[in-house]
Amino acid sequence: VVRERRDGALDLRRLRRQHLPTATYFLDLWHLEHRIREALGAEGQDRVGGLLTHAVRGDVEGLITELTELWAGSADDAEQHRLLGELLPYVDANREGIENYLRHGPQGSGAIEKTIDVAVGRRLKAKGTSWYRPGAHRLLSLRTLKQDRTWNRYRQARRSRTPLLAALAG
Repeated sequence: VVRERRDGALDLRRLRRQHLPTATYFLDLWHLEHRIREALGAEGQDRVGGLLTHAVRGDVEGLITELTELWAGSADDAEQHRLLGELLPYVDANREGIENYLRHGPQGSGAIEKTIDVAVGRRLKAKGTSWYRPGAHRLLSLRTLKQDRTWNRYRQARRSRTPLLAALAG
């Protein structure tokens, strides 16, 4: 199971496709709720529960329909109109992660975020170390292979020049 840690970030979806092709994708429900609350503003908080009901039922179309109606009705409030306009493609881009709530229940990433902090953060922040983004990404990719117990298949693929996805799927 992979949960989007950084609010549906594209790089995390790419990482999942490359290294964990059989993983089930979830958008962290906290992030979705946060984005909905932000877009609705103080006056619209009473609508959050109904919108989240669509989400936990995996009803992305219903969620988008209701958000579209709210967006159309918010033309007189430029900030809310902008935020709802940004929320609509966000929901659509994370469709798979929301639809999976129906099959597996809504998911949060608190435990995963703490594990990342402990397992990765401490390594990257060790005394006397400094990292540039490309090196940190390489380290994190290797750490993911180790944690997922796919390291040996990765090494065999590198030695035999087998495509990585074929080796990891095997």
